Amino acid sequence: MPDSASGRSVIPVVQSAQTATGLRQQALSASEEQSTMRLKLLVMIVAISVVPINAHAQLTIDMASITCGQYLAMPPDQSRNFAAWMSGWFSYQNRRTFVDFLLHQKNTANVLAWCQYHPGASVMSAVQSALGSQ
Repeated sequence: MPDSASGRSVIPVVQSAQTATGLRQQALSASEEQSTMRLKLLVMIVAISVVPINAHAQLTIDMASITCGQYLAMPPDQSRNFAAWMSGWFSYQNRRTFVDFLLHQKNTANVLAWCQYHPGASVMSAVQSALGSQ
């Protein structure tokens, strides 16, 4: 509404009060939305921080108790991984600080051949018997 004396528009007080109330409600809903987002973020951070704890759970296997029969029954990929681990262990025992892939293949073949005739023996004894102290 124009004020005749000054020529300026005058906003009625009622409309101004309604606008202020609407702005407060918008501010409150924005504040509630921020609180909700913060809570969701906090929950996500906690969830993400707990996941690695479960991912690092370890399984202990007594390598001395694995028999040649079990070794021979392993699927090919598991057998390769097991042979690589045993080769590393054997190299450590003999203070060998290098990797010789041809020797690894030869040793794996020797252990497999020895295990075929002694399926009840442990793989550790197979390594000792088939490879000696090389």
